[in-house]
Amino acid sequence: MAFASAVGVTPQAATAGTRILALPEKVRASDSVMINVTAPAGTSFVEFTISVDGFEWKSIAVDRNREDGWQAVWQPVAWEGPVQVRASAHPGAEQAIVTVRVANSAPIVTAQAAPTEFSPNGDGRKDATALVVTSSEPALADIRAIDRSGNTVRLLADDQLIAGAIRVTWDGRAASDARAPDGLYRLIADVRDLAGNAASASATIRIDTRAPRLVWTSRRGSIPSIGSVRIRHRIHDSSNVLTGRFILVNGYGRAMRKWDRHRLVPGPSATTLSARTVAALAPGVYRLRAVIQDAAANRSAARLSPAYRLQRSVRTRVLARVENAGRHVALTFDDCFFPSSWDSILRTLARSHVKGAFFCPGIRVQASPGLAARTVRAGHTIGSHGWDHALLTASGYSGTLWRLRRDRDVWWRWSQAATPYFRPPFGAFNGSVLAAAGAAGYRHTVVWDVDTRDWTSPGVAAIAARAVRPARPGSIILLHVKPQTAAALPQIIRGLRARGLTPIGLDELLHRRGASGSRGGWSARSALPMIGE
Repeated sequence: MAFASAVGVTPQAATAGTRILALPEKVRASDSVMINVTAPAGTSFVEFTISVDGFEWKSIAVDRNREDGWQAVWQPVAWEGPVQVRASAHPGAEQAIVTVRVANSAPIVTAQAAPTEFSPNGDGRKDATALVVTSSEPALADIRAIDRSGNTVRLLADDQLIAGAIRVTWDGRAASDARAPDGLYRLIADVRDLAGNAASASATIRIDTRAPRLVWTSRRGSIPSIGSVRIRHRIHDSSNVLTGRFILVNGYGRAMRKWDRHRLVPGPSATTLSARTVAALAPGVYRLRAVIQDAAANRSAARLSPAYRLQRSVRTRVLARVENAGRHVALTFDDCFFPSSWDSILRTLARSHVKGAFFCPGIRVQASPGLAARTVRAGHTIGSHGWDHALLTASGYSGTLWRLRRDRDVWWRWSQAATPYFRPPFGAFNGSVLAAAGAAGYRHTVVWDVDTRDWTSPGVAAIAARAVRPARPGSIILLHVKPQTAAALPQIIRGLRARGLTPIGLDELLHRRGASGSRGGWSARSALPMIGE
């Protein structure tokens, strides 16, 4: 007859007709273990013995009373580890043997949570935490999340079997399914082995759904032409583990350099632009854009620093068109003498999702600061057109330099903007004008390759035709801020697009991959090409 026993009990030997029934696989030394046996008919008594090695056996009981079944009570006080229990039926050689583990020590339990800070806000970044619980032996576990007061927030596992390790996740919801408040919690694993020995382990975690906040504490200022600059800020967050992505952008939002910072801490600190970084920059206005992330993967809103202006002398280049820029062109607007036309042009560009370039004399910027600020906010390229639209070829080097610096400063004062491009009034320049432009920090002296002659007010249709027909990829189209031009602008944009030409900002055109500026045959000119340009 086959040997039968409780689930999990593996017999080592049995003979037909003798069975040990329902003996647990694991017991504690303090337990009283009832051993029940069935034996063949004719059995006079059953002897119960134990052994730790299978060779030497020690008697623990003899049952001679068959009326209540063959049984014995075993007190495993002096034992530890695996013990063989044998029941022998007499007379004869009928016997059954099972192995029982006597355990007085609790299992070794570990609990590790990752991430230790999480943000269950549904943004897909660290929305839950996971707890891995290990046990040195098979055991049952209850796992719960408790708050700082010891109250159970949610039961995560109930009598779950551990066979080596288990993993449970918590999405931050309480028993009510509402999200638990931000703060510290403990994930506790209460474990008991099959003998009932208990152990526990826990891990501390934090729910944090609030994003860091960065405040720039430096004011706008100047970047030295040589050396580094420190830009100060303060970070507010409950986490002590912060990282940051910093991007240096120019006045048009174009990224000049990116870098990550680790080991940021809440409180005041600063970010340094190294002397090497500064040396690689062209004259203009720059800002830092920063995004801070905490240990729970909450991210701050992108915050722009105050503007910083870099001024240094450069060698200027004449630019009439841009080669290898694809099927793109730049619309440029001079003078800005008519505020209503300026307003209309800005509205049309916004409706059409087009960026333009504006070359306004400083006196017009000073007269219409609101329009100037709107132009900057909309992301249009801005450039210098001198201070008072004077003929610079007749102004000499010092007169030209004075006018360029004064125009540059009024843009900075009113709009915290730089004018990285320069267009001489009337398109007139000579060596003295170019030298002054370089001294004022203008790398590009911008002229044009498409002249609409709109300053003559030839009519809306004529202006549109003169802008569209001669345009080709990379063209820089000359327009003026005048009533007829403002009225013609929608037709110009539609016409260019119909020809497969896309108008974009001058700064974007010049910085497209592979693009290069061309002076298009322009040479120094001391005479007026056309009165009114």
